[in-house]
Amino acid sequence: MSAICGMFGGCACSVSAKQDLASMLDALEARGPDGLAGHTDSRQQYALGLRSLKLAPGDPDNAVLVNEDSSLVMVCDGHVFNHQELDSWLRAKGHAPRTPHTCELLLHLYEQEGIDGLRRVDGQFALALFDSRRRELILARDFLGVRPLYYSASSAGLVFASEIKALLQHSEVPCAVDEIGVSHYLTFLTVPGPRTLFAGIQKLPQGTAAICRPDGSVELRKFWDLLDEPIAERDDEEFYVERARELHHAAVARRKVDGPVGALLSGGNDSSANAALMAQYGCQPLHTFTVGLAELEGQAKYNDLDYARRVAGLIHSQHHERLLTTDEFLKTIPVTIDAMDDLVSEPSSVFLYHALRLAKEQNLRVVITGEANDELSCGHGEMIRIRERYYQRWVPFMQKPAWLRRAAAALVPLVSPQRRAIMQRAAAGDEYFWNFEIGWMESEKAQILTP
Repeated sequence: MSAICGMFGGCACSVSAKQDLASMLDALEARGPDGLAGHTDSRQQYALGLRSLKLAPGDPDNAVLVNEDSSLVMVCDGHVFNHQELDSWLRAKGHAPRTPHTCELLLHLYEQEGIDGLRRVDGQFALALFDSRRRELILARDFLGVRPLYYSASSAGLVFASEIKALLQHSEVPCAVDEIGVSHYLTFLTVPGPRTLFAGIQKLPQGTAAICRPDGSVELRKFWDLLDEPIAERDDEEFYVERARELHHAAVARRKVDGPVGALLSGGNDSSANAALMAQYGCQPLHTFTVGLAELEGQAKYNDLDYARRVAGLIHSQHHERLLTTDEFLKTIPVTIDAMDDLVSEPSSVFLYHALRLAKEQNLRVVITGEANDELSCGHGEMIRIRERYYQRWVPFMQKPAWLRRAAAALVPLVSPQRRAIMQRAAAGDEYFWNFEIGWMESEKAQILTP
């Protein structure tokens, strides 16, 4: 984890630009405590900053990266996992990467193929790249948006940073509430991009590049989407099992690092499989971490610690655990809210915070976890029922004429009010599934929001 920030346009050559960049870098120290770097060009009207975190004591300092003729300048928070194959491919094309930082390959991929070159990457990254030939600043974020990146654009130019709290340190970025963002948060328990809870501050969507110009204009260009090459569903369980196993092995193998490494371990399928594969691929010493709630642990539905201990014993990891009291849990909530910056209403973030504190106490710089196994594998029973209703009811209904769907949506409040929202989506041709967890329905928000 590192962090980037910077500005482009008139704000980059104002009298406060130097102090603004320094203030943003200071706000990002927690993400990159091992050093900082910067590059400013007032003639070209841009400034780039970088905060770095070393994965091991002997690692080189992160730096502002440039290509062979210095026409491209980049800062990047991230890591490229398929760096060996990309390095070979780029050298065959005549490029000469000069640093040990895998992120430098992103610079040369852009030089070779433009934004589309990022499609070749297996990695996590958030980058800012100044192209002096086009006089454009390119912001880009990895396929699934693992690394965060936010920006604020106005007539004064563009300001960007890895965290919102850093953006708010800039003198041109106002601190104001986005009321639509708040409404979305109450529905989805997070704020779907590109909005945030702050007016004028946007999150760069995953798999997307922002082409920024000095006047503050921004053009978004999607370079990767999960649905670009959809695979048709098939009634072949073995295909899915073997393909998931193949991809999982490859993902863990590419994330192997030299030296001590940690894994978050709940005892569930996904974290246990991750930790087991890390042990299989020789991650040593391997530390595992589990945090539970003292008042619930041991009950039939809450036995993470027991299963985590069993897995840790099987893979011979150095296991660490902690039980929180309810009071400790509640006192941690404000801390996690401040740390998250862009809110997600997820109680597990409290346990995640304490698990990572355990990892920090062991002086670990690399901790691996996994996300979305329930969503991918229908880990909750209701997810299976959602899928069944989609094929049994939604697909046939959406094949009906549009006028019939609109008529049904108009009548449903009279006979089945609880289906009003889904029938309205059908009438409008929208998606069947919005979100697995809904906080407040639109009809309920009037009870908690005022104009």
